[in-house]
Amino acid sequence: MTNDAQDGNPPEDWHLWLTALFDPDETNRAVAAQVLGSSGDPEAIPPLLAALDTVVGMVAGGGPVARALVELRDVWTVEVFAKALTDPRAYVRRAAAEALGWLRDPQALEALVGVLQDEAFGVRLEAAWALGEIGDPSVLGSLLAMVPDQDSNVRRNVADALGQLGDPRAREVLLGLLDDEDLGVRAAAESALKRLIPEAG
Repeated sequence: MTNDAQDGNPPEDWHLWLTALFDPDETNRAVAAQVLGSSGDPEAIPPLLAALDTVVGMVAGGGPVARALVELRDVWTVEVFAKALTDPRAYVRRAAAEALGWLRDPQALEALVGVLQDEAFGVRLEAAWALGEIGDPSVLGSLLAMVPDQDSNVRRNVADALGQLGDPRAREVLLGLLDDEDLGVRAAAESALKRLIPEAG
């Protein structure tokens, strides 16, 4: 393979570089990340996020992959990640939801709300977190509907997000979460209650 990624042009043998992102050899993964990062192609973002979200990526390839994503910052758009939310692979959808939280762009609200009921708990978890990061009160109802989620980590992120919104209408629900069976959920609910706008009186 040769690196033909120059001036924003996609590299030659694109599919080979994508495969190399998950190569057992650390050097091959690093080179593949560098090539994709310099391509200037938004299509490189979902596979890079997927690589970062795997054990291989985090343990041995995280640095090069993260640098590649930074190189692609000019093409980090809501549209790119919203499209990735429809990917059949749960780990890509999860990484895309997390990325939308980093962007904190209200244009992502509809796409994130659309995956709040995703079959994968990790996607629901990151979608709830991302909505909290954006902090738009229009999603209050959607977040409240997630409170009974069977996964405690999701419930914790929902409580955190409700605290981020700061809407006093979430008070009763958060009070109910103080009795949750999971300690982390109870702690998140307590912290969220402290962030709500104090009610008059």
